[in-house]
Order: sequence, then C-alpha cells, then structure tokens
Amino acid sequence: MIAKRLADSGAAFIADIVGISADLFRHAAGDDALDRLGEALGRICQFNDFIVLLYRPQSRPLILTTNLGMEWLADRLSDYIDGLYLLDPYYQKAVAEESGFHRLTDISPEDYFISEYHDHFYQHTNIVEETRFIVPLDQGGSLQVLVARAGDDVKFQDIELDLLRAFHPLVSEYCRFHLAQAGRHYGASPQGADSFDLRDKIAALPGAQLTAREIDTVELMLKGHSTKSVARLLNIDDGTVSNHKRNIYQKLDIHSQAQLFNLFLESLTG
Repeated sequence: MIAKRLADSGAAFIADIVGISADLFRHAAGDDALDRLGEALGRICQFNDFIVLLYRPQSRPLILTTNLGMEWLADRLSDYIDGLYLLDPYYQKAVAEESGFHRLTDISPEDYFISEYHDHFYQHTNIVEETRFIVPLDQGGSLQVLVARAGDDVKFQDIELDLLRAFHPLVSEYCRFHLAQAGRHYGASPQGADSFDLRDKIAALPGAQLTAREIDTVELMLKGHSTKSVARLLNIDDGTVSNHKRNIYQKLDIHSQAQLFNLFLESLTG
C-alpha cells in the first residue's frame, strides 16, 4: 500500500499532487482548461515552452494554446502547418494512435538531428529538449501537449522526466474530458483545412516520375533516416539505397539532400 511507503516528506508530496489534480479538474470544462494544464505542469518542473496541438485524420494540425503567443507561434509554424508536420516523428505517433510521454530524442530516426527538416524547423528556436504527452482520441488522431526547455536551460533531469511521465494518465484523462466538453469550439478553426498524402506530394515533385521504391526512399530521407536506416526499413542493402538516391537526384535535377528538402518545401508553399 502507498501509505506504508511514505515518510513525512512523501505525504507532503502526495498532498501537492492531490492539490494540483483537484485544481485541474475544477477547470476541466472551462475555456482556459488547457492553459490551466500548462500552469499545473509548471508546478511539477520548470520548462520554457508550452504548446498544445490537435492532430485529426485528414486535417492539418490545430494549435489549441501556447504560452508563446498564438499569433507569433502561428507564423513560426506556418511551414509546419502547411505540410512539414508530415515529417515530424510526433506526427507518426499520432498516425499510429500511440499513447505516452515521449522525448524527441527517444523517437527520432538516427539522422534526424542533422536532417534538413530539423534544421529548418528548429532554426528560429533555441530549444534544448522537447517532450510531449501524446493522448490518442476515440475519433482518431491525437492531442499532444508539448513542454520544452529552451535558451540557457539544461535538459530535463531523469527525476523530472519520471515525474512528467507519471502524470501522463492524469494529463490524458483531463485532455479527453476537456475535448468532450469543448471539442466543437476547436473544430471551427480555419487551420483545419484538408490535409494531403505525403507520398502523393513526393510523386508530384516537378519532373519526378519516381518509382514506388524511390518514393519510399525519398519519404524516409525527408524524415531523417540515414542510408543504413533506409536500407534496414526497406529490407535492401546500402548500395541499392545509394543507387536509388542517385536516380532520384538525376530525375529531379538536384545534387544534394538539402536541394531535395527545398524542392519538397517549395511544393508545399507553391
């Protein structure tokens, strides 16, 4: 039993947790419920950035709230909302309808942090470490609560990560309850324009005429997979991947992975 494992300091800790939980559920149905969630998580451990995103089937992501300023963040994430989210490791979790608390470093392909996508997406930020609570929804997709360290802060300590992870069941039920009460309010956002298929977008790159296996290769390259990772996932050898890359570059009249990413980005904004 929990009582047998508690010292005096443990009892005080439990009292803090109960207080945070009670305060949350007093506001779960309110318009400021998600902002209250950010405040509650801030009482568990310090962080800089707080963003809540809603991923729904066949729709672009919605920014539900943030402590960074909605107008600034919407401008900052314009390329992401326009289609780069399709390359986001956290979006892959949404598609798979997975749940949990995850660090970006734990779910990313091996070359993700040197990929063109990462450089482009994070070039205007000073994020040190990103984590998210992932809450799958009954109607598909997920709600994701981002908490990140930025600037001169250090990465989250193990005890902080353990505490945040322990809060996932509470965060999950809180968010699901709030969406059940206020979900229609978010559905009216103009950000909810229809999405598109990543493979279709790759196939339509100017002058491409790529084969199905070349489309597979481009998709994995854009997501930050190394040659070895592409080979492993497609069950082919490294030399075959290199041949696919050479053919892809020739068909697209480009010479580097950076040019490939820029071509893809232009296809989104154009």
